Amino acid sequence: MKTADVSDAKYRLLVIDDNQAIHDDLRKILIGETAGHSDLLDDEELLFETKSVQAAQFEIDSAYQGEEGLLKLLHALEEGAPYAVAFVDIRMPPGWDGVETVSRLWEKCPELQVVICTAYSDYSWNDMVRKLGHSDSLVILKKPFDNIEVIQLAHALTRKWTVSRQARLKRRELETLVARATEDLAYNASHDVLTDLPNRRLFADRLQQAIAAARRSGEQVGLLYVDLDGFKVVNDTLGHSTGDDLLRAVVARMKSRLRQCDTLARMGGDEFTLIATDLHDAESASVLAQRLRSTLNDPFQVEGHELFVTASIGISIYPTDGRDVVELLRKADAAMYEAKRQGRNRALFFTSEIGHASAERLQLETALRTALGQQQFDLHYQPQFELTTQRLVRFEALLRWNHPVRGSIPPSKFIPIAEECGLIVPIGNWVLAEACKTARKWRDAGNHLPVAVNVSAHQFCRSDFIATVIEAVQAAGIDPTLVELELTESAIVNDLQDFAPKIARLRELGIGVAIDDFGSGYSSFSYLEKLPVAAVKIDRTFLDGLESTPRARSVVKGMVTLAHSIGLRVVVEGVETAGQLRALCESQADEVQGFLLGRPAPVERHLPELLEPAPAATLRDEGVKLGV
Repeated sequence: MKTADVSDAKYRLLVIDDNQAIHDDLRKILIGETAGHSDLLDDEELLFETKSVQAAQFEIDSAYQGEEGLLKLLHALEEGAPYAVAFVDIRMPPGWDGVETVSRLWEKCPELQVVICTAYSDYSWNDMVRKLGHSDSLVILKKPFDNIEVIQLAHALTRKWTVSRQARLKRRELETLVARATEDLAYNASHDVLTDLPNRRLFADRLQQAIAAARRSGEQVGLLYVDLDGFKVVNDTLGHSTGDDLLRAVVARMKSRLRQCDTLARMGGDEFTLIATDLHDAESASVLAQRLRSTLNDPFQVEGHELFVTASIGISIYPTDGRDVVELLRKADAAMYEAKRQGRNRALFFTSEIGHASAERLQLETALRTALGQQQFDLHYQPQFELTTQRLVRFEALLRWNHPVRGSIPPSKFIPIAEECGLIVPIGNWVLAEACKTARKWRDAGNHLPVAVNVSAHQFCRSDFIATVIEAVQAAGIDPTLVELELTESAIVNDLQDFAPKIARLRELGIGVAIDDFGSGYSSFSYLEKLPVAAVKIDRTFLDGLESTPRARSVVKGMVTLAHSIGLRVVVEGVETAGQLRALCESQADEVQGFLLGRPAPVERHLPELLEPAPAATLRDEGVKLGV
C-alpha cells in the first residue's frame, strides 16, 4: 500500500481543555523536537506500511471551554482553513462537557476528527455513541498521554480527515454534475434541441397557463399555427444539414419580431406555434401573423444557396374557437391547412366552413391510407394529337380513385392530401409502373404509343427516383422512349439546381421530360435554357378568351414561338371548343389535348373506342379534322 508524501502538508489542530498543562504537553509532543524523532518516524512507517514518509506539520490553536472552541472553529471555517482534528477534554466545568462540545462542533463541521481526552469514566463508549449519533470520527485518548500514541493519532486522523475531505469535495463535484445533467435533461425534455424553442410539451403547458390567465382577466389568447411552405423540398434536395441551418435562420428572424409576452414553439419538422397573449381583439392576432410572414420576405443565404421561404398560418382564438389546448390547436391546424390549400403564403382564421373541410380531409386521408392496398386506384388515359398531321401521338395517364362507398373521388381532392401525408410517393410509383405496363400492352397490339406520366416533386426529388423509373421501364419490357414524365413548372423552378442534372440523366436514358402547367406560375423562358426538357405544356388558363380576343391569341402564339426557338415541343392542354382548336392551328402549336378531342378513359376499353374523339363530326363540319 502506498500513500502520498505529506511532507509539505500542514494541518490545523484545535485543543479544547480547561487545563493549561494539557495544551503545553500536546504542543510539545506534536510540534516540538519529539515530533521529529527518527524512532517515531520508524513507527509511522511500520504503522502505515509506507516508505520515506515525512512527519506532517501541525499548527495548534487553544480553547479553554467548549463555547470558545466552537467560536474558533466557526472562524476557521470562515477563513477557509478548517481544523482537521480537535482534542477535547471530557470535563470542562463550568461550561459544556466534552460530549456536548463535540456535538456542537460536528453540527458545524461534520468531517472534523475528534479525540476525546479523559482520565475518568464519566461516559461509557456506548453512552457517547448514543449521545453523539455516530463514532466514525471519534477516538478516546486516556490521560496521561503516551507520546507515540498521540503522534500516531494525529498523523492517522489528519490523513483520514484529508481523505474524507477529498471524498466530500468529489461527492460535491459529482452532485453538481448530476444536478447539471438533471437540469439539462429537464430542459431538453421541454425544448427543441435544434432551435432551442419550447417543444410540443412545453407549448401545451404554456398555452394552458395562458388560457387560465385569460379566463381570469377576460382577455383573449391567439394561437397561430405556422407551416413553412416548400421546406420539405429543401431537405430532400439540399440535405438535412442545410435544412437545419435554414430552420435556425427562420426562427431567429421570427423571434426578432415577437413581443416579450409571446411564446414561439416548434411542433416538429417545419411546423411552429405561436401563443399570443394579452389580445384585446382577434385583429391583433392577424397583425402578428402578418408580421411573421413579412420577416420571411427577404431570401436566406444558407451554405451558398439563396433560399426563399414563405409561411402558411392558421389562427384560432380563445374563447371564441375553443376553451382548451386540444381544441384550439386542432382548429388552428385546420386553418393552416386551408391556407395552404388556397395557395399558401397566407394567414386564415378558423371558420366553421374550415372545420367541415378539415373533418372531410381527415376522413379522406384515413381512406387514402388503405386505397392502394385495396386496389381502389385506376388509370384513365387521355389522347394527345399532333396538329399538323392530325395524328394521335401519345396518351397521358391520369389517376382515378374509386372509393367503395364514396364512389369516384377527383384527383383535385386527394392528390394534395397524398402529398401532405407522404403517400404520394408509393402512389406515384404505382402509377408509373402501371403506365409502363399499359405501354407494353399497346406495343404488343402493334401501337407504339408513348405514355405521359405526371410526377410529383416529392417523388422526383428522392435520391432513388431515377432507379425507380429504370426499374418500371425494365419490368414492363419497353423502350425508354415510350415514357415521358411531366413535372409542374413550380416544382422545377423551386429547385432548378437539383432538378437539372436528374432531367439530363433521364434524357440520356431516352426518357422524355415535359414541363406541365407552363405559364401558371413562374411564366418565364429564362430558366428553360438550363433544362434539357423535351416539351412544355401550356396551361389551360391561356385558352380563356382565345376565340374572341386577339391579345390572348398573340400571347399563346408568342409563347409557342419562343419555345420553338429553343427547340421545345409545345403541347396545349384543356381544349374544349372548336374555336379554340382553330386558333391553336394558327399559333402553330405542335400538339393539343382536351375534352373536345378525347376524354380520359380506362385502358380496358377497346382501342378504337379509346381513340375516337367524341365531337369528330362537328370538327369536320367546322373544317377541322382530327383522328388516327
